[in-house]
Amino acid sequence: MGIWRSGAWLMTNKLYKDIVLEVDIDAKKGAKNQAKETQATFYSYDIQSGLVKINIAEDGQPLALSNGTEVLINVVKLGLPQQKLVYNADIVDATKGITHWDIPEYLTGYKGKVRAGVFINLPNGQRLHGGYFKFNMGISEIDTNLEELEEDYWQAWDEFQSEAEAEWSDWKAIRDDNWEKQEKDYDEWKKDQEEKQNNFENDYAKHWDNWKTQQRNKQSEFEKDYDTWKSTQEGKQTTFENDFSDWKTTQENKQYDFETNTNEIHENINKDIDDIEQRVNETNESLEDLDTYNRQQIDTKLDDKANESSIEEIKNAVEHGFITLEKGFENYNNSNTESDKAGHLQYVKVGPLCHIFGTVKNLSTIKYGGEIVVANIPLTVKTMDRTIGQGSSNDIFTCTAYASPQSFGNQITITRTRDGSGNSTDFTSGKWLNVSLTIRV
Repeated sequence: MGIWRSGAWLMTNKLYKDIVLEVDIDAKKGAKNQAKETQATFYSYDIQSGLVKINIAEDGQPLALSNGTEVLINVVKLGLPQQKLVYNADIVDATKGITHWDIPEYLTGYKGKVRAGVFINLPNGQRLHGGYFKFNMGISEIDTNLEELEEDYWQAWDEFQSEAEAEWSDWKAIRDDNWEKQEKDYDEWKKDQEEKQNNFENDYAKHWDNWKTQQRNKQSEFEKDYDTWKSTQEGKQTTFENDFSDWKTTQENKQYDFETNTNEIHENINKDIDDIEQRVNETNESLEDLDTYNRQQIDTKLDDKANESSIEEIKNAVEHGFITLEKGFENYNNSNTESDKAGHLQYVKVGPLCHIFGTVKNLSTIKYGGEIVVANIPLTVKTMDRTIGQGSSNDIFTCTAYASPQSFGNQITITRTRDGSGNSTDFTSGKWLNVSLTIRV
């Protein structure tokens, strides 16, 4: 609440006794904006001339009142028994938050203190409590009930004055007693209200402090848990990267060893073939001189020589072929040029040992959790193999060649698709997928 002044002013040819108040909307004040004492007094004869001017402000600035705003004045007679009525104030300048409230005729017969509260209803449903102010109501002497003198009664002025002063003293004593009792009752009521308000504010402050402490503790626990989780995830990530690096090195070594061994086997087979061919040539040269030998002698000489069937057996020990892919897959480099065919899915069989390798591409999404058949192996698999394959963007997957008669027997499958961090994921179409398996057939 702000300062007030009282006086008289003329508006539209009417004379008003007025109080000027400033109501500051500030919820932080709590009970501090309660019951502003104006020291103003209106009397019963101030009919249609008592006016309260209310300047509504927020944080010291005029509060603009939008169209449809209601300013209500809640009036309570503080005399006993207490009575309450609600009136509407007139908004005279909405942009500056200025309202007027005429003292109602309802108060003109009341003598004592009045408390008025300012309440604001905004058109958007919001409500604001502006605070309270107090003023006094009195009864004009002209409105007091005095008995009329009888026409035939005459009395000396001294006697009349003595009686009048005695009656005035009696009335004043009664009034003072009532007034003192009302003030005492009001002071007790005010003290009780202030104690309730103080208790409420203390309890509210205590609850607020407890809530803030709980929130800080929860925040601290959350941050601690997050740091622990983050550290654990980083440790898992480091472990996975180390394991993957070791696995990758192992796979590369296996691939190198297999290729080296295969090359050595090829070289040894070629060497054996060359040796056999040389021995055959030597045998053929010797056969040219067989005229001097009989058949028994010839058979004896040929017992330790190689024959053509032995050569064919050695040649048949090495087998190479391309593997036809199932629907939904194709070779990553799908042309038939020699350079591209080198990356097609194929196998090399040396005796019972068979190595399958190549790079394929999925034509549709591979869902994590499913097992998709890539191709049928054109051989009978006796011992299965399962490896971790490398895909685009550091993706990895599990690749399996199943033995017969297992489920998926003689088939190559892909399952457990994961991203580079080891998290489960779906493989979208168009990824390149390296297949490398070694089986026994």
